[in-house]
Amino acid sequence: MRPFSPATAAEVGEALNSRHTRMEQPRSPRTSTPTSIERFIEDEFAPRYRAA
Repeated sequence: MRPFSPATAAEVGEALNSRHTRMEQPRSPRTSTPTSIERFIEDEFAPRYRAA
């Protein structure tokens, strides 16, 4: 797999938007987390990032 780049992210976005690639499992209440991205960053990511 090639290294991540903005071009790679754009390619993934284009594949999803064109429906060339699709999610195997649709999003539903059962497969979604109630945690917001902001809460995850504050509670999980930031403390670990600071400790590294």
